[in-house]
Amino acid sequence: MRFEAIHPSAKLAHFVASYQVLDDLWRSASYPAVTTSYLKFSGDAALFSAQTSRPQTVELVPGSARLAVELRIGAAYILFGHPAHHLTDHTIPIDALFGQTGKDVVDKIASADTIEARVGHLEAWLGWLVHRAELSDRWINPDITLKGASEASLAVLAERMGYSERQLRRKFNELTGFCPRLFRRLQRFERAIALLSTLRGRQVVNWPDTALSLGYADQSHFIREFGEFAGQTPVQYVTMLNTAAQARA
Repeated sequence: MRFEAIHPSAKLAHFVASYQVLDDLWRSASYPAVTTSYLKFSGDAALFSAQTSRPQTVELVPGSARLAVELRIGAAYILFGHPAHHLTDHTIPIDALFGQTGKDVVDKIASADTIEARVGHLEAWLGWLVHRAELSDRWINPDITLKGASEASLAVLAERMGYSERQLRRKFNELTGFCPRLFRRLQRFERAIALLSTLRGRQVVNWPDTALSLGYADQSHFIREFGEFAGQTPVQYVTMLNTAAQARA
């Protein structure tokens, strides 16, 4: 499997984490819940894959090159104008979200001869969306909201930002697609995924200590919540990573 990450321009770095080039993918792949969303292009097909609250199985065609845009949390609402909680757990054709504008972008990307040209078309389109968003009432710095939600109670954060608690909860749902409590649980799960990815090849893992270090009450709590968001136990997930690594070796 080939994977290449391309950094966005400085203007878009606040909204785009990376452009990703992938090929030689498996026909069927299972993905855990994720707080980020993606734009995915393959041939003349293009999809918006929203943030998810549960594991998803995606059908993929082997051998076809793909270009994906990893969006930062909050970008979909700010740039596209669709409240994120209306999109959670959905995959939607881009032309269904943007109409003729979406079709035009997909056509330009599909007809481009190189990855660089495709990324150039994406940069131009996303840059236009940023400019449009700056003029709208959706404009908000998501870093302030998300960082504050991780560090302070909702009431304290609402006071800091000049919202009522109810207004901030609605804004948070629009921005992330999740209520603050679920968002924090998913962030903890994503930290667990990142940690388990470093455990590949190890014979012994102290699971009780691992659970506590991630902020879970105990090992049972860790296993239960990991299963909810990944569809498998932590041991099964590490085994899957090891199997995939051996297959690519």
